[in-house]
Amino acid sequence: MSKKRVVLIAGVHGVSGAAAAEHWSAMPDTEVYGLSRRSSPAPAGVHAISVDLLKADDVHLRLSSLRGITHIVFGAYIEKQSAAERSAVNVAILRNLLDAVESTSPSLEHITFYQGGKAYGSDLGPFKTPAREDDPRLMPPNFYYDQEDFLRERQKGREWHWTALRPEGVCGFAVGNPMNLGMAIAVYAVISKELGLPLRFPGAEVAYRALYQVTAADILARASIWAGTHSAARDEIFNITNGDYFRWQHMWPRIAKMFAMEVADPVPTPLAVYMLDKSALWERIVHKHQLQSIPYSQVASWTFGDLIFASGFDNIGDLVEFVGTVMDVTEQGLVKAGLEKALEEIKRLTDRLRGENLALRASEHELSLIVETIPGLVWCAAPDGELTYVNRRILDYTGTTLEALAQAGWLNFLHPDDVQPTIRAWLHAVEAGQTHDVQYRLRRFDGGYQWFHVLGQPVHNAEGGVARWYGLLIDIDDRKNMEEDLRRAQARLSRATQIATVGELAASIAHEINQPLGAVVANGNACLRWLSAQTPNLAKAREAAGRIIRDGKEAGEVVQRIRALFKRASVEKVVLDLNEVIGEVVRLLGGETMRRRVAMETDLQKDLPSVPGDRVQLQQLVLNLLLNGVEAMDSVVDRPKTIHIRSKWDSPETVLVEIQDSGVGLSDPDKVFEAFFTTKKNGMGMGLAICRSIVEVHDGRLWATPGDASGTTFCFTLPAHPSAATGFQ
Repeated sequence: MSKKRVVLIAGVHGVSGAAAAEHWSAMPDTEVYGLSRRSSPAPAGVHAISVDLLKADDVHLRLSSLRGITHIVFGAYIEKQSAAERSAVNVAILRNLLDAVESTSPSLEHITFYQGGKAYGSDLGPFKTPAREDDPRLMPPNFYYDQEDFLRERQKGREWHWTALRPEGVCGFAVGNPMNLGMAIAVYAVISKELGLPLRFPGAEVAYRALYQVTAADILARASIWAGTHSAARDEIFNITNGDYFRWQHMWPRIAKMFAMEVADPVPTPLAVYMLDKSALWERIVHKHQLQSIPYSQVASWTFGDLIFASGFDNIGDLVEFVGTVMDVTEQGLVKAGLEKALEEIKRLTDRLRGENLALRASEHELSLIVETIPGLVWCAAPDGELTYVNRRILDYTGTTLEALAQAGWLNFLHPDDVQPTIRAWLHAVEAGQTHDVQYRLRRFDGGYQWFHVLGQPVHNAEGGVARWYGLLIDIDDRKNMEEDLRRAQARLSRATQIATVGELAASIAHEINQPLGAVVANGNACLRWLSAQTPNLAKAREAAGRIIRDGKEAGEVVQRIRALFKRASVEKVVLDLNEVIGEVVRLLGGETMRRRVAMETDLQKDLPSVPGDRVQLQQLVLNLLLNGVEAMDSVVDRPKTIHIRSKWDSPETVLVEIQDSGVGLSDPDKVFEAFFTTKKNGMGMGLAICRSIVEVHDGRLWATPGDASGTTFCFTLPAHPSAATGFQ
């Protein structure tokens, strides 16, 4: 029975790591674990572990339960701007991983790690070709050299061995990993075709004609198995390529033919610049061809593509013979496919993508049917907020096309009053990656507008960024019309309630206005007496005339308050002294409370802040609550009839008013605010419902609580004027 291998692959979602995982997991008596910063599923048959190799503590924690690791395939890589930074960070992640593995797995036998053409200076300019593994090193820093030196030093006194593999231009299949030449070419070709362009080589003419070579990810994976299982590979470096050379000028027409495109002369086109704004276009391509949804930033690395296509010199490595029984890697190469191999690899990649999408396309087609038939207007947008899809209902409703709605064209269909609030809300949602929730009016094909409730939900990728937006427009036009009708009905009911109180207030009004009018008559008689005297007393007459003017003004104010209370007017919020409003209503009810033998006691906080509100509506609110308390004590005979009115700070942002009576109390305080509910024999059941509507219009809250022994306390809060918030104690 053969010994069981436990293989740990770092960078399992990369093009090299994914291929290694696939091939190692197919080996008998082999268990494979895949490490990645992303939490995406690993290839079939591989145990996925999400870990940040830069954090030593996290690596020890995540790998603490693993025992008996025999092989490490290290394909992890972190890009940095400078060579020194790249070296430091990539040596650190290798060190952190090895520290954790050696602490739990003394059985470690072999480490395979990947290098590349940069070991020969392919990123610096022309180099000696063919390049050999024993060529002299270049000027450091170079993270390939530093990782190799780290392993050589770390190996001393230990039983494990290492092998460095140097591929060139790796092509393979890996979803969400941009460091993949095949994906860069395929995505560039598809976008060019969508734009109606021929397929141009994006590098210089000299690069178009230079010799080049690539490495199939499957061949690199097989080489990693050979390196980890054969003694001849121990502590050695090997160039790994397909074994044959090609020129892009011969390869490019074949790639164009595969995509059914015309080929054109090379034009130097920095992909990192010109492909930067193609995210929305890629999203439309994904929808159009029902492709697997992968964030645009993860489908290809344009910087990597620029590096490959800018190589204006021969890029050739010499292959040293592999000594072993599984593979024979000689000067003739790992395969004989030659020029066709790279093209076949790209075609295999495309075919595999198509194959994996067959089931997805079927389910997406079914989903598309659902989306097109649900009674709602559905849309999708790219991460930057650019509209990429709308369902047929939106097109039918607006009478336009997706092209007209794209590029912010949908704003032209909004009601002018809703454009700016909608733009602000959408830009905030896109910037913050948070749910979009607004209401606006959208123009129909016939020019009319309807209200919609618009919801947009971001879908996040593994890194936490927004991968796509999905949205729904819900028709709320009927609801908005009903709300407006309800508002008008409440206004009419409010006026009806006001008028209904006229009879009850008649005695109070008469008493209230009779006092100043009686004083006017008395002072008039006095003025006449002072003037009719044998010697007119002009000073006394002048005093009497002044009192007449004063009492006349008071009578006028009483009439003005009564007229305002019953005048139909729209809500007009101004800064009000709430204590003054309460005092006006208390004086207005003075006669009524005296007639019913009710005592009113006030405890109004002197430094109470002003509130924004409509004076007439707040007068009605206080009047209704006071009358409700007065009427609640009509049947009381065994205790004093008293109403306590208190005002005070409730919080730094709100003021509180409490109106407490000593009546019979309420059995269900919450129910009394329902329309048409009444505890009075001849009540309409609208007074308290209208009170709550008034409070809610003023952004406040109204409630009732039973008294300790008897009666009820009605409480309402209103927002304080912002300028007064600093006075809260």
